[in-house]
Amino acid sequence: MYKSSLKIKRMAGTAILIAIALIFQFLSKFFVVGPFVINLAIVAIALAAIVYGPIEGALVGLVDGALILIIDPTAHLFMSYNAFLTVLLVLAKTGVAGAVSGLVFKLLKKKNFAVACIVASLLVPIVNTGIFALLTPAFFHTAVEVGFNNGGSIDGYGPALGLVLSLIVVNAVGEIVFTTLLTPSLTYVSKVILKNKKLGLSFEEE
Repeated sequence: MYKSSLKIKRMAGTAILIAIALIFQFLSKFFVVGPFVINLAIVAIALAAIVYGPIEGALVGLVDGALILIIDPTAHLFMSYNAFLTVLLVLAKTGVAGAVSGLVFKLLKKKNFAVACIVASLLVPIVNTGIFALLTPAFFHTAVEVGFNNGGSIDGYGPALGLVLSLIVVNAVGEIVFTTLLTPSLTYVSKVILKNKKLGLSFEEE
């Protein structure tokens, strides 16, 4: 009975974080670097990974990725070239980011909770951007070159692709700053307020 109740509470908490991710994703349209949107929802992904674990982090990440596919103009552009690879890329980058963050937090939290929070927070935008930066040239380099050269295609990685990767780095810095400032603070507030509430949170296991 207790385990069933705990599972329901974890599901409810994850649903709340998914709702927060959706709200942040809609707010992200006001934070744009070139053709790319700074994904504010990564805070919710990081919180889910830290507060609940890698599965919940991945789940919130996948939902966020699904919303990106629906509302992000850049995703729509990529979809016009290859819908399958776009879906794979977007879901992979947010889902894997949440899972990796949660796993690393689990490994580090007993050694140093503060360091674990900061590292886990940093990993979400780093993994998210890293997967995007690595797979975009592999999946879409021709499309990127065509888009930036008005019909000209370059075999390999030309200057236009370099510009795109530069914009990705700037975008990543914005996400890293936002996540690192906000997520550890929210985690500590959650720990202080909710630690003894028996909600199935990761820091209740300490």
